[in-house]
Amino acid sequence: MNAFPSTQYVTGISPTGHSAGMDLRDYFAAKAMQELIPLLSVDPLIEHPDDRRDRVASLAYKQADMMMIVRNR
Repeated sequence: MNAFPSTQYVTGISPTGHSAGMDLRDYFAAKAMQELIPLLSVDPLIEHPDDRRDRVASLAYKQADMMMIVRNR
């Protein structure tokens, strides 16, 4: 399911090969990430910047997955 679907292309792919919209799970994760970045950027338990980025991405997708589950109830 796309976050910004287009009714122009039934298959979801345009003649040029571009997607007709953003995946809804990715959209939810991006929104969750906006809130997580400030929270985890000051977490003293996470020492390395790469670990912070990994943690933010993991938590954002966990939140997105939960949002998809609740959405489909």
